[in-house]
Amino acid sequence: MVFRNLLALAPFMAALTGGVMVSTPAWAQGSSGAPVGQTLPPEANSLPDDPEAPEEVVVEGLRKGPRLWLASKDGREIWLLGMTPVLPKGVMWDTSEVEKVMAESDVVMRAGANVSLSAGLGKSLGLLFKLPKLLSYTKNEDGAKLKEVLSPESWARFDRIRRATGEDEGDYEKLRPIAAIGKLTSEYYEDQNLTGVALLTSLGILEKKHKKKRVTSDVAVSLKGVKVTELAAQIDAATDRIEGACFDERLRFIETDTGKLRRRANAWAKGDVKTLRTLVIESNTQSACANPLIEAFKGNPALAKFTAAFDQSEALFYANLEKEHGPRRRILVYASIDSVLDKNKGLLAYLAGKGYAIEGP
Repeated sequence: MVFRNLLALAPFMAALTGGVMVSTPAWAQGSSGAPVGQTLPPEANSLPDDPEAPEEVVVEGLRKGPRLWLASKDGREIWLLGMTPVLPKGVMWDTSEVEKVMAESDVVMRAGANVSLSAGLGKSLGLLFKLPKLLSYTKNEDGAKLKEVLSPESWARFDRIRRATGEDEGDYEKLRPIAAIGKLTSEYYEDQNLTGVALLTSLGILEKKHKKKRVTSDVAVSLKGVKVTELAAQIDAATDRIEGACFDERLRFIETDTGKLRRRANAWAKGDVKTLRTLVIESNTQSACANPLIEAFKGNPALAKFTAAFDQSEALFYANLEKEHGPRRRILVYASIDSVLDKNKGLLAYLAGKGYAIEGP
C-alpha cells in the first residue's frame, strides 16, 4: 500500500500549502505548557489594500490564463503551462489552447518532486489504528484553548485578522495553532474573493480524452524495518518543534499581502504576465518549515530517506525532460507560474541555459 502523504502531518501540511513561513528559532513545545509563537512587532488593526496598487477591474467568465511558453532546440519542443492555485470567483478556466497543444504532444509531464511512502499490510494497518490520535492533532492537548497556547503577541495579531474576516472566535478556540492558521488562511482567501482551483483535475480529464501518457518522476520510500509507534512519535515531535514559527509566518503573510494574492489571480486570469512578474510573493517556506522538518526526520532512517527522495524526484524530472518520448518530439509540462518565471531557478531559465530558444508572453 502506498501512502501519498504523512497522515500525522495532515493539519500541518494543509497549512503549509496555503502560505509561507519564516526561520525557526528555539521555542517551547506546545506540550510543555509554554506559549507557542515568537515575539514579533505588532501590526496594524486591519487588512488594508495597497494604496499604490492600480484600481482593479473585476475579472469574470471564461479565461485562458497566460499563453503557453515554447522552448525549442534541434527540432524538440517543450511547451510550458504556468498554473495558479487560486482564481477570482466567477472565473472558469478555458482549456482550449492547452488541449490543442496536448493533442499534438507525445507525452505530458508535471514539474516538481513527487514522493510517496510504501508500507506492507502490517504497517498500513498499524498506521490506520493510529488515525484517532493523528486526527486529534488538530486540537490542543488537555483541552487547552488557542488563546492559552499562543503568546499574547501572536494571539493579538491572529485575533485582529479573525475579526477583519468576520470569523467567530468559537470556531477556533479548540484548534491547535497550525490548524487554526490553516483555517484562517482559507477564510482570508474567501475575504479576498478568491477560490481554490484544481487545474490538475481538468488536465487529467483532458489526458484521458486524448489518451496521453503522463511521464512521472515518482520516488517511493519503503517503511520496511520502521516501527509504527516510533514513526508516529517522530512526526509528533517534529510538528511540535516548528509549529510556532509556521504560525507566526502565516500571520505575517496575511498582514503584508495587502491584496497582492488577489491581484496575482486577476493577472493570471487575464494572461497578464508582465504584472505576474512584478507581483512576487516572498516565500520562506523552505527555511522555516521544510528544513527544520528535514532535520527532525534525520533520526529516523525511513523518514531521512523520504526527505532525500525529494531531491531524487526532482533530478528524475529533469532527466525525463531531456529524453525523447515519441516521434513528434513534443512535450507539454505543467508547473506553477512561479516555478516557470523564477529568474534564477525557474524552468524558463533552466531551458535557456540548456540552449533552448524561448518564445512566449
